[in-house]
Amino acid sequence: MSVDPIRALSEGRSDLFSFDPEKLVIIEDPKHPLYDERAFGPVDEALVLNIMANGVLQPIIFRTEEMNGKNVAVVIAGRQRVKAAREANKRLAAKGEPLRMVPAVRRKSNDHDTIGFMVSENELRKNDDMLIKASKARRMMEEYSYSEEKCALMFGVSVATLRRYMAIDEATPEVRSAFVAGELPAGAAVELAKLQPADQREAVANMKANGKAGKKKHQGAEKAARETAKAKGAPPVKEREHLRSIKQVRALVDYLNEEVPCARDRPQHETVLVVLRWVMGGGPEELTGLLEGMQMELPKGATDK
Repeated sequence: MSVDPIRALSEGRSDLFSFDPEKLVIIEDPKHPLYDERAFGPVDEALVLNIMANGVLQPIIFRTEEMNGKNVAVVIAGRQRVKAAREANKRLAAKGEPLRMVPAVRRKSNDHDTIGFMVSENELRKNDDMLIKASKARRMMEEYSYSEEKCALMFGVSVATLRRYMAIDEATPEVRSAFVAGELPAGAAVELAKLQPADQREAVANMKANGKAGKKKHQGAEKAARETAKAKGAPPVKEREHLRSIKQVRALVDYLNEEVPCARDRPQHETVLVVLRWVMGGGPEELTGLLEGMQMELPKGATDK
């Protein structure tokens, strides 16, 4: 039996699977670590035609998960190829021609590593817009304990650029909408994001009225926004502090619920739990009641969306 010379050159082997595209799972749940907004985008017609003619030339990457008591193949990278293959097979079936299978490589990894791999692989193919990047980066940092440096590496940008994305994503809807519509350049949007919400809305309205914002009319917008921020006393941009992940906060809550201190320390213990439950998304009633007992109240900024 002859030895394949190419196999002799290879430093390792990775088994290649072949799937009916209808049996591959594309995540549509925003809470799932493999969720990607682009899963809902239109099917690429050119890719459909290419797959009809040549098949799927590049393997997708998947991992196995249990859903509804069954093991399924969940797509990590290659959603567009899978969607295009499904459409190609519908057309081929109508013609009575052989259907196309999707070659796939399995990757075994936890949620933390998988989301980073998915973002990195997809970004090298087709960039998300800035605000989608910011949303993904925030989720990676808050839920999966990614550092700014590692997030920036996954997106292929500098830490400074990532911070600009995050700043704009934290601005009011008026600023974000103007930015997405091309009515404000990134620099102006970052400057306005430093302001209080009411000041942001007022600044956008004033800039539009004065011809400093609008499609192809934002020459000088960054200077105008910077002057507005300075006049309003906006603080300088600080380096973003690394937030604790939801898993870390939940672990602390579970620990405090299990380890109840002696009676003397229980008031402080319950105070910490009330604050943590509010941070985790609980209603403000407990926290409001706690503050009222100290003759304080929940500030408006803590209730702003």
